Amino acid sequence: MSKSSRIQSSNGPMIGDIGGSPVVVHQMGKVGSVAVFNALNRLIPGQAHSSHKFSHNAEVRQIERETRDLKKPLVLISLVREPVGRNVAMFFENILIHTKCPDFVEGRFTIEELRNRFISTQCPEDSYALTWFDVQMRDKFGIDVYQEPFPKTGWHCYFNGNTSLLVMKSALPDWRKEEVLESYLGINPIEIFRDNVGVEKFYAQSYREFLGTVRLPREYLDLMLGSRYARHFFSEVELQKVKEKWL
Repeated sequence: MSKSSRIQSSNGPMIGDIGGSPVVVHQMGKVGSVAVFNALNRLIPGQAHSSHKFSHNAEVRQIERETRDLKKPLVLISLVREPVGRNVAMFFENILIHTKCPDFVEGRFTIEELRNRFISTQCPEDSYALTWFDVQMRDKFGIDVYQEPFPKTGWHCYFNGNTSLLVMKSALPDWRKEEVLESYLGINPIEIFRDNVGVEKFYAQSYREFLGTVRLPREYLDLMLGSRYARHFFSEVELQKVKEKWL
């Protein structure tokens, strides 16, 4: 059995041939999307796009409007990451804003100070990550990812009218993402390389120390890991490992 047919049989229908349809890597940020977008852009330059919010990206907003009005296919790809790690990564991505220090250098803030600033930025009841699929997929495209269980394989395809959506766990190995993307899109070879990695940025030392030493409030972890988003996409075992890491 071919790689493509093996993947198709496990998680339902795939597209298999995108032709000239626009492909948008539409995701919440800090979920490993840059590497996926860059891999697609190398293979189909000008056809691949990336966004976090359609309302904030004029080019992608125009693509959505045209595909809707002309009833042309729109191909979406999104990734999911457990919310605590994702929120920490996003905090460091915006560390110049959160520290109000445009000339941030390593050592200016202690890890305890960064921990306190991280906690002060979190609003669990209205978390961007926890509501992203409702606002950006259900309300915009009529695709409700919560209507059916998310497979243990770590990826799934959804369809509504002319719109298709592939959701993958960011923790899937790159070779597996490549296989799924090749079958979903009908193009190859897709090669994913690590890009936009926090441990390689200007705040890398603080980020590594934060990941290795910081403990977070149980209440915050319970809210994040007990959310509909977390419990839908991740198993109890996966969520327990996350909780143990941060307690």
